[in-house]
Amino acid sequence: MSDDQLCGLAVVLDGSEHEVAAAHWAANWAEHSHHHLSLIEPSELVSAQTSSQRHRARRLAGELRCNHPGLTVDHRILDGGPDAVIRRVSPRCTAMAVSRPSGYRQATRRLAAPQCPLVVVTDEPTDTRTISLLVDPRQTGYAPTAFAFAYAASCGSDLHALLIGADSEQSPGEDVIGQLAVCYPSVALQTSALPSWGGVADEVAGSQLVVVGSWTDRQGRQRIDHGFLVAQAMADVDSPVALIAHEPAA
Repeated sequence: MSDDQLCGLAVVLDGSEHEVAAAHWAANWAEHSHHHLSLIEPSELVSAQTSSQRHRARRLAGELRCNHPGLTVDHRILDGGPDAVIRRVSPRCTAMAVSRPSGYRQATRRLAAPQCPLVVVTDEPTDTRTISLLVDPRQTGYAPTAFAFAYAASCGSDLHALLIGADSEQSPGEDVIGQLAVCYPSVALQTSALPSWGGVADEVAGSQLVVVGSWTDRQGRQRIDHGFLVAQAMADVDSPVALIAHEPAA
């Protein structure tokens, strides 16, 4: 299978300490959502590995197949580095999972903006039923909120929507939440506001998943100021973080 045939969930392996957690998280999600799973290694990293390291992806794939007998797992090596691979294959994936890079706490480190949900994983999530959704009150896009509601509904989870920097007036972000809440009556919704990104880490601690949107502007460019604030706020969050930097094709 070539990269232009991808249509399930993908994990970009990077040899980091968190890649196994990312792969297991993605396997659980793929099995639950009836997708196949692709373990992808960027060729730039493979060429720098020792002989023993080159077998780790195959061992991991075997472990996932053993733990998830009904799951289709394939392993492939694609040209380029991690960011290049994410950009190249994300349009053909339902979602992607990556391990949190070691430089994530540095203000200069940014993840590639994907065209599908990108879930950043550090450790196995805690056993909770709460999905946290971080909303820019000015956002008019549906993708982050729709993803959060759909994921919460599929997992039987609650949804806690946090509007960052909201004022007293009704905002487009709140309108989107209200419209989608009607479509997902089974999801228990709680909405609250925070004055800034400063208190986000405490509010989402222990979440099953944290969903964040508005990482790009309308031209597809990363909003440096917003991306910086999000990166800082998320640096101390151990829950998986889903970055939604796209809108579905019309």
